[in-house]
Amino acid sequence: MVPRPAASNIPQMAYPRKHPESINCSTSSPATRQYHPVAAAECRRCGELFTTKETAQTSIGFCRRCDEARQRLVAAQNEPGSNQLRGVVSLIVDVDIDVAATRLIAIEAWNGWFDLRLFEARPVEANGIPASLRRPWVARTDVASVHDGFGFGIQGGTVTVRFHPPLPADARTIEFEHHLSGVRATTGAIPLIGWPARVNEVAPSVVRAPPSTEEGCQGCGAPVDDADPFCARCRTTFADAVAAYSQPSPGPERVTPLNAHLGAALDGTMFMLSLEESALWFNLRYFVAPWIPTSNGRRNPRVHGRYEARDDHDNVYRGFGSSGEGQPHDGWIGNVAFTPPLPDNAAELTLAVKSGDETDLLRVTLPILRP
Repeated sequence: MVPRPAASNIPQMAYPRKHPESINCSTSSPATRQYHPVAAAECRRCGELFTTKETAQTSIGFCRRCDEARQRLVAAQNEPGSNQLRGVVSLIVDVDIDVAATRLIAIEAWNGWFDLRLFEARPVEANGIPASLRRPWVARTDVASVHDGFGFGIQGGTVTVRFHPPLPADARTIEFEHHLSGVRATTGAIPLIGWPARVNEVAPSVVRAPPSTEEGCQGCGAPVDDADPFCARCRTTFADAVAAYSQPSPGPERVTPLNAHLGAALDGTMFMLSLEESALWFNLRYFVAPWIPTSNGRRNPRVHGRYEARDDHDNVYRGFGSSGEGQPHDGWIGNVAFTPPLPDNAAELTLAVKSGDETDLLRVTLPILRP
């Protein structure tokens, strides 16, 4: 038996390993790390045991199969044009994963990959990491395509799993398989309603360059006291959004694909992805590229701004940029949370992004074609 080293010599990893004594690596570059090709480590994605020599020159912590799948996804993300939107598909399917009730929200399809968004009301965690983020995922379609999935990010209780290769245009159903600790489960075949999707050109009626937020409110750029990062209006809007989000919820109850290409807007190329609705709030999801943070790390108005929406019944809503994820090629996917919820009979929504002095930076009307 290999002697167990002192605790200070055991590599500190974010994921558990069954045999930490089997690895002894220096803190030097991957090319010069030394490995003992004995015993086995647990793959941080699939949980299978593998010898450390298998992936000594690739990435620490993955078995060979998972590492090769990860590298294919990374290569696809780096391809020019891979981040072009192909469309959003609404799912809203409830499944049981481990002991947690999980809602599959939607698929967001891109040229180089596709994302599955899911919501866990009470996520099962391992070492503080939601199991659905760590879990190995595989997707299969009715046209015999197979797609490896990797946990990509988390926003509150919503997890994004990224799959490669991209979704085939002729797929009509999709099935997700996931497993953890040797237990496998499948969702069964899920219809891809509205796929392939069509991305429509929607021209904004107003487009202006956003102001800098190097000084002033981090949300809209309005003057503020140095001790407070937000102006009174942005702070109130944010508090309303947090109060709505804090209520018990199974996640979005309805997703309406918007699939709108706005063209050049807010200093980037912008797409409106989808409208997500619950009984207490609604979200607008958007994509913009490039997204470049300001020099002091403050958020740009195109990420967190003073948002206002008005439906065709003249109801007015205030929104706040609640969260987002960085994407390949300097892209950004963001969520804008609005309260109160939309009425069921709303047929269109006019979105306005405003600066601190109430000047429109963007104004666009979006049709709501609910599934």
